[in-house]
Amino acid sequence: MCAGKPEPQEYKRKEAELDDLKQKDDENIIELYFMDESGFCLIPYVPYGWQPLGQYLGILSRMSDRLNVLGFLRRNGELESYVSKQ
Repeated sequence: MCAGKPEPQEYKRKEAELDDLKQKDDENIIELYFMDESGFCLIPYVPYGWQPLGQYLGILSRMSDRLNVLGFLRRNGELESYVSKQ
């Protein structure tokens, strides 16, 4: 399922698996990290917007390299991040 609510059985299974990993992290058996990445550049991507009828609103931009940031977050708030132009 791509959108909407997850199937209840699958959600409960994944929730139990995550609870198990959290418990192992609490017992120092593993180090649990949550990971995400995002990219940033000075060229805005605004697919739509709101403006008064008859008016044109623009966003100034300039060329720039794209920066990609990869982050690993622990449950205690410890963050490791890496920046790349690749």
